[in-house]
Amino acid sequence: MNGRTGGGIWSIPFVGGALGVLGVLGGALYWLGNRSSTRSKTHDSAREVLQNRYERGEIDEEEYRRRRKRLDATDEVE
Repeated sequence: MNGRTGGGIWSIPFVGGALGVLGVLGGALYWLGNRSSTRSKTHDSAREVLQNRYERGEIDEEEYRRRRKRLDATDEVE
């Protein structure tokens, strides 16, 4: 043979497989944890952008109220 000690519980294929499983499991948990929070962060961000644009004078009050009403309507749907 080639003189290497074969097998054992800590062989390269076992360690590589275990790391792969941990990576997939960690990725799945990360995705599940951030899945529901993304929508609310985006929605809050839209409100902040709208408020900032109104404060800078980029949109007038009528446009601000129209867009704010549309954002509020999406809150009721969710």
